[in-house]
Amino acid sequence: MKLQRYDFRATDVALGECEDGDFVRYEDCAALEAEIERLRAEIERLKAPPKVLSANEVTEPGGYWFRVLGDHQWILAQVFFDEEGTLCFSDGEDFMRRIPSGQFIGPLTPPEV
Repeated sequence: MKLQRYDFRATDVALGECEDGDFVRYEDCAALEAEIERLRAEIERLKAPPKVLSANEVTEPGGYWFRVLGDHQWILAQVFFDEEGTLCFSDGEDFMRRIPSGQFIGPLTPPEV
């Protein structure tokens, strides 16, 4: 959808010749079109398949999907960093203080309730 641009004088609005919502000023139109493009890009980003990260590419703490290389099963894992900046990894059963080999997808966004 393309927005129509109308140039009009401030006196036109002051006199009430343009009802609210009937016209969009040129500068407002450009801002709205930029916002529409930003939202389209965000939608495409969200629709894209998630990027699979190696352990050394994980830079943010949080929940991740994790799988061992060669395995087809993904598990949920909690990733965080200790005081020295070492990657700490927990899958709920094991706690590892080293960078594990494997693949990660995340960090995951918690659901809104």
